[in-house]
Amino acid sequence: MSDENQFVKWTFGLIFAAVLITANLTASKLVVYDIPFYGEVVGSVAAVAIGVNFFCTDILSEVYGKKTARRVVNGTILALVVAYGIVFFSIWMPVAPSYENQEAFSLILGSSQPIIIASIVSMLISQNLDVSVFHYFKNATGGAHKWLRNIGSTATSQLLDTALFTWLAFVAFPPFFGGDALPMSVVIGIITAEYLVKLMVALLDTPFFYAVSSFMEEDEVVKLPDFSIDR
Repeated sequence: MSDENQFVKWTFGLIFAAVLITANLTASKLVVYDIPFYGEVVGSVAAVAIGVNFFCTDILSEVYGKKTARRVVNGTILALVVAYGIVFFSIWMPVAPSYENQEAFSLILGSSQPIIIASIVSMLISQNLDVSVFHYFKNATGGAHKWLRNIGSTATSQLLDTALFTWLAFVAFPPFFGGDALPMSVVIGIITAEYLVKLMVALLDTPFFYAVSSFMEEDEVVKLPDFSIDR
C-alpha cells in the first residue's frame, strides 16, 4: 500500500478516535435540538459527534473494507478505556493549594461509572454492528446504492447504540453502584430524542458520504476492495 494510501486511511482512523473520545468526555452537556416536523428535543451534545463517528466508519468500510473498519473501531474502544483511566488518575491526583477548580474538574470529566461502562459496551457492540450491516447491504446490492448502506447501517446501529446505552446507563447499572434506575417512561423519552438526532445526522451526511468516497475513488487515492463478505 502506498504512503498516500496509508496516510488517508489512518487520517480517517485518527479522526474517528478523536471524535469518539471527545464525544464521551463532553456527553454530560445537554442541549436543545430542533428536529424538523417533530419539534424540540433535549439530548446530549455528543449525539452529533457520535453521528460523525458512524460517517467515518462508513467511509472506512466503503473504501478500505471490513477488516480495516473493525480494526479502527476496536482500537478506538481500547483508546477510550485508556483515556478514561488517565482522566480518573488526573482526578485522583492530589490537588495543589492554589488550584480552586477541582470540584468542577471532577464533575465535568468524571462522569458516573454506569455511564462510562454503558458507553464502552454500547459503542463496542453498535460500531461493529454498523460495519457488518454496511457490508451486508454492499454485498446484497453488488456495490450499488451507496445511500442504502450509508443510511441503513447507521439507522440500525444507532438505534441499538442509543437504546442499549440508555438502558444500561440509567436502568441496569445504577443499582449496582448505589443509584436508582430511571422510570421507563423517562428512558423511552431519552431514547426517542437521541435517536432522532442521530438519524437526522445520518440523513444529512449522505451527500458528504457520496462526495468523499467518490473523490477518493476518482483520484485513485486508494485501491478499492472487492465485495467479499470476508473483507
